[in-house]
Amino acid sequence: MNFTEPAISDREDRQDVPTVASGSGRVRRHANSGTAGIWTWPDVILVASLVVIGFVLRSIGVGWESIWYDEACSLKMASASFHDLITGAALDIGNPCGYFILLKLWCSVFGYTIESARIFSAVADVMSIVITWVFAMTICRDRRIAVTAVVMVTINPAMIFLAREARVFGLLTALVTTVAWLTEKILRDGRRRYWVALTACSIVLPHLHYYTLFVLTVLWIPLVFGRKDERLSRFVQYVGMGLISLLCFLPWSPNFLLQLTLWTAPFNPWMKHAAYFPVYTLAGRTGIWKQDGLMMMLLAQVVVLGGVYLPALLSIKSVFRIIRVPALIAIGVMSLALFVSVVYDSLLNCRYLSPVIPCIIIAWSVAIWHLPQRLKMLRWCSIALVCLIAMGSLGRMYARNHKHDWRGVAAMISHRAADSPVVFYEDIGEESFHYYRAGHATRRVPERFGNAGEGWNESGLESELQQMGDFWFCLWTLDDWEAIETWMEDRFDRIDAADFGEIQVRRYQVKPTTVP
Repeated sequence: MNFTEPAISDREDRQDVPTVASGSGRVRRHANSGTAGIWTWPDVILVASLVVIGFVLRSIGVGWESIWYDEACSLKMASASFHDLITGAALDIGNPCGYFILLKLWCSVFGYTIESARIFSAVADVMSIVITWVFAMTICRDRRIAVTAVVMVTINPAMIFLAREARVFGLLTALVTTVAWLTEKILRDGRRRYWVALTACSIVLPHLHYYTLFVLTVLWIPLVFGRKDERLSRFVQYVGMGLISLLCFLPWSPNFLLQLTLWTAPFNPWMKHAAYFPVYTLAGRTGIWKQDGLMMMLLAQVVVLGGVYLPALLSIKSVFRIIRVPALIAIGVMSLALFVSVVYDSLLNCRYLSPVIPCIIIAWSVAIWHLPQRLKMLRWCSIALVCLIAMGSLGRMYARNHKHDWRGVAAMISHRAADSPVVFYEDIGEESFHYYRAGHATRRVPERFGNAGEGWNESGLESELQQMGDFWFCLWTLDDWEAIETWMEDRFDRIDAADFGEIQVRRYQVKPTTVP
């Protein structure tokens, strides 16, 4: 791939900057540098309005749904002391401490509630709207492209869904988009302040999520393979940035190595995630998901690939030098995640890839607006299709619950038998349950059920459950849940039951002893 010639947009800081024709007119290039030409008062009003709309979409009814397992872990980690978080005494199995420290700071002001933690994600995620505008205008200074990109980011269902959770992905999306923009600025003038800012981001990102190591790794492609006369200096700067980031990560590295030994990837159909990701970027998990069946997912793939991405590919050759940074970051991160999933462990997941969605949207917006004039109708049909997909997905997002109803489980147990302990098969919701019933006696069953209950028979679980007298038992509707229920009812009497979607809740008591 040839990066030796600077793209037209790379020469925006020079006085002899030409214009380049696009499909529906001429894309104007500014000869000035910095932020001149990026903001006008109408632009400020537009972006501010979209930020407000984006925040409303991300925060409306933020307390409607119950807390789920990962969010309960986030609040538990945020409740730990700063010392325990920094030293790793309070350690999440799969994540570094950075997000939990920031969440703790936020919750110390606004309260340790799930609503407060979710609002933190919403606030962080709407920053992506502003950064997307700046990034798009930096690339091409075409307001049609910038408006298209920023509107798509504002209403993107995948981003909105994750911004309504007490997890790191909203913050991560904003920072990854910032890294992409800083990389673009370095390619233009290489000013020291952009390298300093990029180095600061490279220090912070690995402490937020380990997936960002993929982002920092792929940066060498656009940074090093630029103009020939700058390759050596940029290589030295990139290596220096990497060394500084590595030195700052070293104090945490013992915890990282410990996490590698403790963490076992759950069953994750990474091939399905890889195949579905193009649809996920536009529809999220509330448009079409695995519950809708394979045929619906295949139909969604055909519609998205044929109606949205294929039209953009028609102009990709003419615009690649303009979109090289967002395109290479998105493609590089996905490729590395795919490679690691093949050779090491199943790490490819749509939500882990979600921080590159603004980069994908920006690259798509540039490509779709550079379609030839004769394909103008195709452009508008593609944009309309993206909007229709977003509206349909958002409608399904707000119309029904998508998380397991642990709040309902806790309320039911409190009403029917508040003193009975609750037993959880594996870790399906003990932390979530404790959020609503703090101090309630619980017991987790980590032992595998095995073939016909061999694992439980060998662990002595039956004797321990008999000592409880009566208890609640919670489990998923797993493949072997009927065998588990049979095992329980062979040994205990079921005296109550309730179903909460995929959660089966049963109350058992010890069978009465028969006296001959």
